[in-house]
Amino acid sequence: MDMLAAGKYEEVIESLENYRSFFEETDQSLDKFVMPVMIKSGFTEERMQQALKEYNELLKNGS
Repeated sequence: MDMLAAGKYEEVIESLENYRSFFEETDQSLDKFVMPVMIKSGFTEERMQQALKEYNELLKNGS
């Protein structure tokens, strides 16, 4: 029997929140490491936002 079927919703929610928190912290740590390198290479924050926008459009269009 899985945790949801056993009525352990709180445990599932807590586990998912722990994963979310972990990934948020990992993302922030990665940004702190990568951004200075990218800036030194001439890759600005504005260009990064544009690249993310273009990537999201490609995903949205199924490319």
